[in-house]
Amino acid sequence: MSCDLLSRRLTGACVRLVGLLVVLLLPAIAGGQLKHPDLQKIVRDAISNREVTIQAPRIEVRKGTLICLLGGGHCVLNPNLNAWDPMNSVVDAQLRVEVLRQSRSEPRERKFWEPVLRRVEEVISQQLDIVQDASVSEKDRTDRVAELGGKIGDIYEGAIESYAKLKGAKVGTVAMYRPPHAVKLVTSPAGGRIFLSHAIQMRMAQLQKKEPDWRLIADPSKVELEGKYYYLVQWGDRTKKSDEPILIDRTGTFVLQ
Repeated sequence: MSCDLLSRRLTGACVRLVGLLVVLLLPAIAGGQLKHPDLQKIVRDAISNREVTIQAPRIEVRKGTLICLLGGGHCVLNPNLNAWDPMNSVVDAQLRVEVLRQSRSEPRERKFWEPVLRRVEEVISQQLDIVQDASVSEKDRTDRVAELGGKIGDIYEGAIESYAKLKGAKVGTVAMYRPPHAVKLVTSPAGGRIFLSHAIQMRMAQLQKKEPDWRLIADPSKVELEGKYYYLVQWGDRTKKSDEPILIDRTGTFVLQ
């Protein structure tokens, strides 16, 4: 075989190898759509960087009764009190999965919970597709995401009953809900129009290579928030975007400048 022919064959093989590597290393996004592995990574990074508030699970047997608080993460993607954002439900569901997965890492616990969490994630993946389907009406999107949310609840309910039987206990109930922080936002200088984007929304936008979803805060004197937010403030023809997110971790007044 001539050196020239060998060189061409080697070059062709290298091009094919590079092409294969590019395909394998590309993020799991097709046409700007987030896939479930993308959501998994976004949520894990958000937990790692404390961009969301986490409530640790509490699963224990006390006097023959199983006390089960599944825990999870809390973020507010849409600060508009009069609107429900289906994507918020999808993100919160994945946050709960990751928090449970990280907290039930002991081998016997993982053996029980991991199949449960995989079943839940199959449903979350369906929710994610529906939320991003432009052909679905807003009402149908809301209804279908809520219906699948009920299915997730059924999966957890069945798992808790099975877990209680394994422990020889009866199922107890624990209800805990803590609302987001009620805060007031002001600008310096005063009078700026405020737009917010949760750190998770920023991660989504970066993966999709698009501008994040900036939400106008209609009434900055009373808004419910929790976690880390990037902000954009407009004063007339001047606009300021934050380089780093602001952490909303308490009730009170926060100054954006």
